[in-house]
Amino acid sequence: KSARAMTYLWEKTQEVLSNIVASHSPHIPVVDDIIMGWDFLGAVLHGDITQHDIVLMVSINGAQLYESKESDCWMYIWIIGNLLPDICYCKLNVLPGGFIPGPKKPKNLDSFFFPGIHHLAAIQLEDLAMWDPNTDSHYLSYVYLLFTTADGPGLVYWDGMVGHSGKNGCRLYCGILGRRKERGHRYYPALLCS
Repeated sequence: KSARAMTYLWEKTQEVLSNIVASHSPHIPVVDDIIMGWDFLGAVLHGDITQHDIVLMVSINGAQLYESKESDCWMYIWIIGNLLPDICYCKLNVLPGGFIPGPKKPKNLDSFFFPGIHHLAAIQLEDLAMWDPNTDSHYLSYVYLLFTTADGPGLVYWDGMVGHSGKNGCRLYCGILGRRKERGHRYYPALLCS
């Protein structure tokens, strides 16, 4: 059953690509899954992602364990992108990557990420020998890290930029500077009214 579920990504990708070719337009009408984005489709068309590859996403977020305290721990998880969107975020299919204890926000998360990212890199060097019970076939599967995701405060750990309350808080390099009160320390993304 799970081997069949892992074929969703490739089958849906082929369907999306054939619809794009049939419509003679590079525009995707509805974006409702990772398959519908050009980051993913570009990797498929370029040959970086093939039929039997495993597509992963990793996400980091803070968690508030007690009602009256701020977030006092962080965790990161691995999400298997090959599965249907309805089941890839279910508890059974979300794989814990690591837990970072509090009570304060961590200064350097690299030491916590290292074991998981190192393991991923080792698998990417060797590939994974797999067996598909549906077709009784053996093949090598490459593990592809598609996205690193996070909430606003957690994104700082992935991209190394200033947080959302910094002067250049935009993560798209848009050039909009944050504004702050006189002698204040926190910047806010605000546009002047005209």
